[in-house]
Amino acid sequence: MLASSLVENTSSESLVEENAFLPKGAPRRVLVYVESDEDIAFWRHVLHDYESPELEFNIQTPTKKGKQKAIEKSKEILALSVGQYLIVCVDSDYDYLLPEHSDTSKLVNENPFIFQTYSYSIENLQCFSNSLHSVCVQATKHDKRVLDFKETMQTISEIVYPLLLWNLWFRSQNDQETFTVSHFCEIIKLTDKIDITDQLSGTIDGFRKRIAAKIAVLESGYPLANDEIRTIATSLKAKGLEPQNSYLFIQGHTLKDNIVLMLLKPVSHALIKEKESSITEQNTGNKPNLINEMNHYRNQKQDVAIVLNSNTEFRSCFLYKKIKIDLDRYTTTLTRQ
Repeated sequence: MLASSLVENTSSESLVEENAFLPKGAPRRVLVYVESDEDIAFWRHVLHDYESPELEFNIQTPTKKGKQKAIEKSKEILALSVGQYLIVCVDSDYDYLLPEHSDTSKLVNENPFIFQTYSYSIENLQCFSNSLHSVCVQATKHDKRVLDFKETMQTISEIVYPLLLWNLWFRSQNDQETFTVSHFCEIIKLTDKIDITDQLSGTIDGFRKRIAAKIAVLESGYPLANDEIRTIATSLKAKGLEPQNSYLFIQGHTLKDNIVLMLLKPVSHALIKEKESSITEQNTGNKPNLINEMNHYRNQKQDVAIVLNSNTEFRSCFLYKKIKIDLDRYTTTLTRQ
């Protein structure tokens, strides 16, 4: 696919020239291209730490015919003439885990002016397990631990992990038809109605059985693959993929919409119900005050999905630290000029 007119006319070299003509004392400007509008806020949060009176970032998506559009990194965004003043920030997908899989994967991993999430996408970092309780608190204004999110996501990850290895093995074999990412995602969705009263024991049991059944089918059809899969598992452990954190490396939209929000919604519903009951009990016999406090609470609480979409409490995630290492290196070289 040909790049858009804006992409064709933009290069790091042209931006170097633009920066040379800035007024004395004006901050240098780095143009940052991301894949979609949804990525802008995420990368703004990440890059904000590096801004100063001497440096600022302008984050945008390439435009075409005046309309912003989400673009595929392998087609347009990675064709940019990146450099010191034009950088690209993208989701890793499987490129980080399988760096030799394609020319795109090699480019993402080797170009110092292309920055990746290391997790499958920004959604995986937004779903960082350590932050999910805080997401519920922000949404419901109620700080009660109904579900151990960290333990739950670890359990889900451990169940998903062997099936993820199979999906990665097929991808490493350049086979994207036998066991596609879409098929993998359909299997790992939480499809049952979530019952948080039993700490998800029933949901987890069904989830485990469904994934085990698919693994049994794959092992039967490809009995010689097990040794290669064990080798892949060893190599990926060096990159940080382990049974306890596989959720960071599965497709982000599936993780967010079909796993994490499936947990967050019933938890937040229970917290809101409890909070409203408390307000009612505290205002027994005082209807005007009850109405005022209830309206105030309902105006303050937020949709948990919206809170999750803007979650930035992932700084302690080891993959986020890898992003920071890359940006530290880049900005150090930039300030030397």
